[in-house]
Amino acid sequence: MLEGQELLGSVAEREKRLLKRAILKQRHKLLKHGNDIYGDSAKEG
Repeated sequence: MLEGQELLGSVAEREKRLLKRAILKQRHKLLKHGNDIYGDSAKEG
C-alpha cells in the first residue's frame, strides 16, 4: 500500500511540474503580446 501511495505522489509531482511549465509558457506568451491581449489575440482564443 505504501508503494502505491509513493507512486501516486510522484505522479502528482510530475503533474504539478507540467502544469507549472504550461502556465509559465502561457504567461510568457501573454506578456509577449502585451496590450494586444484584448485585441486580435483574444479572438484566436
